Amino acid sequence: GGPNDQLLINLTPSIVFPAECLGLQRAQGQSYTLDGQYAWPNGVSLYAFATWSQFDTDQRGRNFSSVTDGSTTIGQSADPRRDWTVDSRTTDTALGFGLDWKPLGKPYSAGIQYLYNEGVTAISPQSGPALTPPSAPIPDVKNTLNSLQLFGKWQYSKNVLFRANYWY
Repeated sequence: GGPNDQLLINLTPSIVFPAECLGLQRAQGQSYTLDGQYAWPNGVSLYAFATWSQFDTDQRGRNFSSVTDGSTTIGQSADPRRDWTVDSRTTDTALGFGLDWKPLGKPYSAGIQYLYNEGVTAISPQSGPALTPPSAPIPDVKNTLNSLQLFGKWQYSKNVLFRANYWY
């Protein structure tokens, strides 16, 4: 927006957009992980991890009708009363553990890993005074993931490695 960024300046009457920023306004996140591993001398290791993360975004936009012709709706594109905002917050938790087997001096290894993930995204829209507000709040978006992975590899030669993976 502003006088240096005008697409509709040559129209009669010209439209001058307010000097403002639309789109992504802010994004901020944080994540914390705790993990550990125990390894036995025979090449077997057991590991576990837990991660909690949160991500917030704020977005701003403007709702207006088509501006392809010089009709009266073209003024909507510069009307800040037609602004809308959406704030969202995603919270996510992941827990997992696994077992690796890597025998010393052998060309093969194998393992198994389980992952549980649960997340929630809360979405909060707000509309400007010239727009119809949402008729009902947007429900939270919830997700759950259970994942099981089996994997193995075999170093056939110095230049050839075979790898197999099954992921459910």
